[in-house]
Amino acid sequence: MKKLKLISLLVLTLVSLASFAQISTRSDDPSTFHFGTRPQVGTIAYTYYLDYTSGNFNLSNDPIINFLYYYSNDLVIRGGLKLKNDRLTANGTISDTTLNPIGLMQDASKVQYQNASHEHSLYIGIEKHFLGSNFLDPYVAVEIPLGVSGNTNVMDVDDRNGNYNHSSATSNSFMYGLNGYLGIQAFIADLPIAVGFEWGFMSRGYLFDRTHNIVDTKAGAVTTSQNFYTSNLDATDPAYTAEVANTNFSKLNSRSFSIDNGWRFKACYFFGK
Repeated sequence: MKKLKLISLLVLTLVSLASFAQISTRSDDPSTFHFGTRPQVGTIAYTYYLDYTSGNFNLSNDPIINFLYYYSNDLVIRGGLKLKNDRLTANGTISDTTLNPIGLMQDASKVQYQNASHEHSLYIGIEKHFLGSNFLDPYVAVEIPLGVSGNTNVMDVDDRNGNYNHSSATSNSFMYGLNGYLGIQAFIADLPIAVGFEWGFMSRGYLFDRTHNIVDTKAGAVTTSQNFYTSNLDATDPAYTAEVANTNFSKLNSRSFSIDNGWRFKACYFFGK
């Protein structure tokens, strides 16, 4: 009886092994579960960022156009471009003296106003990726932003009695910096999309951060012309505000540098080679 039970157990074991071998060798038996599709060498991606720094979400710190290029499986070149221009112009004449009974426009007959600003910057960086996973992809990134920004404000007021007040304020500065991030992204299914986060530091420096002011006035027989510089530095020190911000300089070298940290949301859409 014991011998029969032993033979039966042996036969059952052999049948089970044979059944498992048949199932595991089927062509539709998956051996790897794919959570996403990892980009190949030569892939290009459009990237969107949303910053969170100093307790606020901010889009102004990031380029409007961002691209990634997969130079190799673990090395990615990143670049961004930001172009911003604003312009406001108002020109008018005043024939009715009762329209502006008081103030600068009391005797004005002609007014010209213009305000224009621009910000152009280029971001160049590199990413080092550590895993070849099709799902989670951790990396480190270094980025260098370079750019120029400026603003021009013109206000010309001509009086009907021949007097005038013409003023212009022009500022242009050069921006530079260094950004460093720790990031992780996840590839979504078989879609050409990845989402993730980056955390790190962002530094900004500004050279020639000053405003050139020109003021020409005429009051009766007296004409004056002023040419001076003022600082654009954004400082909270009361001594700075009183002694520097309200001072007119014949020559001025003004610069600033700041470092902040925070995180940002990242979304990528991948294109083919």
